[in-house]
Amino acid sequence: MNEKFYHTLSVVFCVLVVLSSVIASKLFPSPVFPSLALSSSIVVYPFTYLISSLVTEIFGANRARQIILMGFSMCVLTQLIFTVMLMLPNHHMTNQNALESVFQLSQVALFSSMIICMIGQFLNIYLYNSIYQWTGNKHLWLRVNMSSSISQAYDTMCVTSLFYYFGVPLPIGDIVKLVVISYLFKVSIGMVMTPIYYQCVKFMKKNRDSSISLLNEQH
Repeated sequence: MNEKFYHTLSVVFCVLVVLSSVIASKLFPSPVFPSLALSSSIVVYPFTYLISSLVTEIFGANRARQIILMGFSMCVLTQLIFTVMLMLPNHHMTNQNALESVFQLSQVALFSSMIICMIGQFLNIYLYNSIYQWTGNKHLWLRVNMSSSISQAYDTMCVTSLFYYFGVPLPIGDIVKLVVISYLFKVSIGMVMTPIYYQCVKFMKKNRDSSISLLNEQH
């Protein structure tokens, strides 16, 4: 049963990481500053932190690192496929401009953001383990929210600045506003999902094999 949980979480994590890169160019009005636009990826990507935290809690840090590497490998593969697809000869029935507007992003900015996000995920696992060493089995809410809040602060500051400075050029003042709004949005998702996270941990601990111990692969 435990391996089924792990494989399911791995697949969901990979799908969310890939989708986050695909839908990044879809913008929607900021709820605080309607004249500014937020990337749709901020609705999806925060859930990857919850999944990596959940895998760390149940299966250990080593296996959490595995799904992170797997997810970003799939993201790179997806972008390579998009690049080849756009290079194919265009048929007159195809709206090439529409396809390029969706799939053809700045490759430098894209791969830079992937690396930043991957570092943020590894940071999340490190912080999660560190907080666990401090609190033990208690205060699950603390380690899941504190680790993701700190790592997403780094993630959001770097990726959002990169996206809006190179991808959608904006004044520095507007970028700062979007960084703050994006970060608060992501953190809010994590906090709202905390009760569900508790239930997932409880269910998985109850149904996992007895051979698996909490954070048994943390080093």
